[in-house]
Amino acid sequence: RYSMLVHPAVSGQLSVTLKGVTLREALDAIREVYGFDYAIDGRRVTVFPPTLQTRVFSINALALQRSGRSEVRVSSGAAPVSNSNTAANSGTAAPGTPGTTTTVQPHESSQLSTKVANDFWGEVSTSLKALVGNGEGRTVITSPQTGTVAVRAMPEELRHVEAWLKATRVAVERQVMLEAKIVEVELREGYQSGIDWSRVGDRGAIGQTSVNPSIPSGVSSIINPLVSNTRGLPTLSSGTQNPAWPDLIPLPSAGGGSFGLALSRGGFQALLSFIESHGDTQILSSPRIATLNNQKAVLKVGTDDYFITGISGSNTTNSTTSGTGSNVNQIPTLTLTPFFSGIALDVTPQIDAADMITLHIHPSVSSVTEKVKQVDLGSVGNFRLPLASSSINETDTVVRIPDGQIVAIGGLMQ
Repeated sequence: RYSMLVHPAVSGQLSVTLKGVTLREALDAIREVYGFDYAIDGRRVTVFPPTLQTRVFSINALALQRSGRSEVRVSSGAAPVSNSNTAANSGTAAPGTPGTTTTVQPHESSQLSTKVANDFWGEVSTSLKALVGNGEGRTVITSPQTGTVAVRAMPEELRHVEAWLKATRVAVERQVMLEAKIVEVELREGYQSGIDWSRVGDRGAIGQTSVNPSIPSGVSSIINPLVSNTRGLPTLSSGTQNPAWPDLIPLPSAGGGSFGLALSRGGFQALLSFIESHGDTQILSSPRIATLNNQKAVLKVGTDDYFITGISGSNTTNSTTSGTGSNVNQIPTLTLTPFFSGIALDVTPQIDAADMITLHIHPSVSSVTEKVKQVDLGSVGNFRLPLASSSINETDTVVRIPDGQIVAIGGLMQ
């Protein structure tokens, strides 16, 4: 039995026909059709008219803004650009055309820039204001410091706000654990054109017996499938997934230039053993990091060394009382710029409700050394300049894979 309390402002007659429903289902139907709101407290039901109400929602999110940028650039050649310079300078000018300054601008033959910006609380405030509207009395107050959102709106609008916040929390709180291995391979003879990824595709699957000791039906006895097999892979009768050995995942047909491989959850060792069959393998880095949905994760391992990138200064002529001048050598001003040598990896995941993961991946392996260049400036003399020389292997790509599978990115040969 329930007791019902009706607000004095509630009036009118309702005509409904409901069969086989509970009290809550009946009240929900009346609320959706006629707009009246209700509240159940124990066995007491209170009915309210459709008036402005205030609700406070709790959101667990950091009160910060994040922004990131990934860039891959290929510069080819350069062109000099002359700029007029009308400033009067005392002293001896550097050789060149009087009144002009020549700079060199590189030509960008290819450039890819990816930007990401995360302002969660700003997006929440903007979205809720658009959802509630700007009608009379409607208000949205966000407090990132306390993690709360106060909304004053009509009951139906508040239900829409609650549904939106629930869906937002589910999407934002998804988290993924990313594990990567950056591997350098010195190819043996016969593999100078690169790793033959087609050998993975025509075998159907990669797996390890250590994951599940039971051998699936139709598969020959495997003692050490990734070492004993001459091609670095286990011998399988078919490429279909066997329920008796769930850690084997079938591979799609792959060509020689395939980048994406569907491997088992324990497939890192399997893939490394396959790569080792092509040459001497060295694991440069094995990063493992967890990140939230649509949040960029950056890993950097290496050193920053400073190199000279600019030298300024000249001889200055000082006048004396006798009318003669003398040159005074000044100490040149050096411009130092840091150059990074090491391994950098930034990854941005997007996780959907079906556990499909879309990844933006940007791995980079760089090495910077010093090279001395000798520059002949004619009558001024010869100069030996220590310059930075960079060797970089990097790629930037977007892939989409199911949870638990591995993406192999290769082809960075030198």
